[in-house]
Amino acid sequence: MKTKKTIHRLIIAVAIILTPAIAKADTPFTIKGDSHTKLGEYSITETESTNNSQKYILKYEDALHPIEITVTEKRRCTEYTVRSNIMEIQYKCEKDGFGATLLSDSSANLPKEINEMFLCHEQLGYQKRITTQQIELNEALGLIACYYPFLLKNIDNLYAGN
Repeated sequence: MKTKKTIHRLIIAVAIILTPAIAKADTPFTIKGDSHTKLGEYSITETESTNNSQKYILKYEDALHPIEITVTEKRRCTEYTVRSNIMEIQYKCEKDGFGATLLSDSSANLPKEINEMFLCHEQLGYQKRITTQQIELNEALGLIACYYPFLLKNIDNLYAGN
């Protein structure tokens, strides 16, 4: 248990110290970094924006499929809904910190049984509070890219190297 907490603290430190590079100019908003998992490097690119939400695509260099992240600003928090073809989860940034939680049944696209097959509840417990303060969008997206793979019972379900 201490080893897993140490790994999580190390990931936070790396994500904060090595703030992901953000592309400028006329290119879409992009964040790149190392996931510190077998999925390798990641890139997050904005795909569309509306008045109340922004959509991003998260791609890992060694993953089978991209992952969609929808960012929605609420009155008291920012919600990051993360959806892959096998699992969906939500990260929230509130005044007391940033962490993972289950999606409400009304917000879920996947059947609960599918999500349960792939979600590691122990890791979800560890990720309930990743930071104890509010964080900016690019830091939140970088943390999601680094932490999301640990929520899978078996990371090989995303890994393309099989």
